[in-house]
Amino acid sequence: MKRTLFEHGTGNEKKSKIEDEQQEEELIFSKPWKGSDGVVIVEDKELHVHTTVLSLASPVFEKMFNGGFKEAQTRRVTLEGKSYDLVEHMLKLIYPNDLSSLDPEPMLCPNCLVKKKQNRNLCRWNIARVKDTPEIKPLMENCRVCGKWLIRDSLGQRLYTKHLQKLYQIANEYMVKRIIELVKNEIDRQCRSLYDLFNAFDILESSELLDLKNIKEDCFKFISEYKFGVNPYTVQIIESKLQEREISLESNLRIKGILLQRFVESDSPASKGEIKKIAKGLASFDINKYGTPSQK
Repeated sequence: MKRTLFEHGTGNEKKSKIEDEQQEEELIFSKPWKGSDGVVIVEDKELHVHTTVLSLASPVFEKMFNGGFKEAQTRRVTLEGKSYDLVEHMLKLIYPNDLSSLDPEPMLCPNCLVKKKQNRNLCRWNIARVKDTPEIKPLMENCRVCGKWLIRDSLGQRLYTKHLQKLYQIANEYMVKRIIELVKNEIDRQCRSLYDLFNAFDILESSELLDLKNIKEDCFKFISEYKFGVNPYTVQIIESKLQEREISLESNLRIKGILLQRFVESDSPASKGEIKKIAKGLASFDINKYGTPSQK
């Protein structure tokens, strides 16, 4: 459970304590600490770790530190081609720390971000009014300093979903079951609080990567029931958003089918032209031009 101001009490002392804990968490692997006996090197930077903790969390690390490799003697492991920030985040989730979160961005409102001498325009959180937005309450978080309810802006939500996908991929590579389950549970939580079409596309993309068939079907149910404008702009924007995401051929065609059905059912004069466009696109579909999600 994440700690917030409400759990610590009120006043400047409590705020300072939370900020100190956050700073300590940010620097936790930067130097030897509490009997750390191993080093993970990523992008030429060192992360100081406890080999027993990593070995218990990951069979891959267990083989590195306790197998017949040189790492077992040197206690130094270099992870080539990996992102330092991503590996550091994975380590924070492996270690028991109630301040660790699946979100790599600091959970701070724009005002608290400024107090930390950071640009408020970099903030991907908006202050939410709970009573006005009950349907998205499950997606809200507390600002770690002032405790205000926050909700991610649209770009923040997209970046968060992409980060979850990367976190799943690296956790899967190193067989860290705990993080795999955390990510799956978070995608499930996000799916139960879908709020617009493009948010549904993000979760659909994640459900395919994680092979979560039930969540994938829930996304399609939401998409098919979502009320969107029946006009040329709708087709353009949906196709544009689909191209930005690594969604399978099958799902692309299903979404096109939903669009086509919506236009067929519409009495709008513009619908005939859009039906022809969608039908023409399907009739001249070239799988070689489309490729696969991994080729995009």
